Amino acid sequence: MRAGRESALKRSAPILLTISLGLGLYFMAKEVLFLSELHALRPAMMSLAMTLLATLTFNGLKNAS
Repeated sequence: MRAGRESALKRSAPILLTISLGLGLYFMAKEVLFLSELHALRPAMMSLAMTLLATLTFNGLKNAS
């Protein structure tokens, strides 16, 4: 039972790290856009960030199994 939990944690750690880094980069870029007064680019940046996160997460899940 414990080995199963350790295995699941090892598989999910890269995915969680990717999500954490992606969200950090998104919020940093959001601040840069806000300070640069480029508010119109925020929806496109959000879409790009979520697409990249989904792609990396899917790739991580595919490689983990």
